[in-house]
Amino acid sequence: MVPILWILVRYPDGRREPEAFLCTDTEASPRDVLELFSRRWAMETTYEEARAHLGVETQRQWSDPAVLRTTPLLLGLYSIVALYVHQHAERLALSPRRAAWYPKPAATFADALARLRRHLWFEHLVTSVGESDMTEPIPPKVRRLVEAACYAP
Repeated sequence: MVPILWILVRYPDGRREPEAFLCTDTEASPRDVLELFSRRWAMETTYEEARAHLGVETQRQWSDPAVLRTTPLLLGLYSIVALYVHQHAERLALSPRRAAWYPKPAATFADALARLRRHLWFEHLVTSVGESDMTEPIPPKVRRLVEAACYAP
């Protein structure tokens, strides 16, 4: 049997339901437990986004050697995309993709990856094909097609 420290957080204004946090370190202060939980949440979000968009923990990673070989590379790719888009946010004009039923307050990794894809594809593929006239705007159908491809999993 392991002793567990319980921390109950209640919101005096009633904006949220009470929440319970558990910790096996019975000497930890409530503040320490909550800080550790908030740091853990950022890590969980990173792993979930890497799973969803880069293939971490998919069928390709069913053997231990595959996990040891690919996971560091995929998490490195996650970091490179996040850092590049953050450093060039103003130039890339990153904004969250919104739907009428789901207003996102901030951009996610999916938005960052799609924006980086769009930037690279328009800069290196769409605008450099053949002998096209660079003064003509890209047709709306081509823009929509590229936009859809940017968000493809």
